[in-house]
Amino acid sequence: MQEINLGTSSQAFDKTITHILSRLRPQRVIELGCGQGKLGKLLSQSNILSNDYLIGVQPLGKDSDADILRSWGYTQIINQSIVDFLKSHVDTSTDMYIAMDV
Repeated sequence: MQEINLGTSSQAFDKTITHILSRLRPQRVIELGCGQGKLGKLLSQSNILSNDYLIGVQPLGKDSDADILRSWGYTQIINQSIVDFLKSHVDTSTDMYIAMDV
């Protein structure tokens, strides 16, 4: 199996995302293509929201990738491509879907 390098995005949108999340205050967020967990880090550092219901969708290269995401507050990691996830997933209890740098 080919190892996948989970890259990170720049900080270009951090202020915008923080502003949006502080206004909307979603209870359940699914991040599509969560990479190394930038949104989880941002939520942890900003204290805007509880990230108790932060779900990441990301094809994982190895088990330690999931550990990295959990360390940043992701409560569930779905090991799927975004396309496969969207084809099979309908969730009306999710307040927000976020896709950064995908």
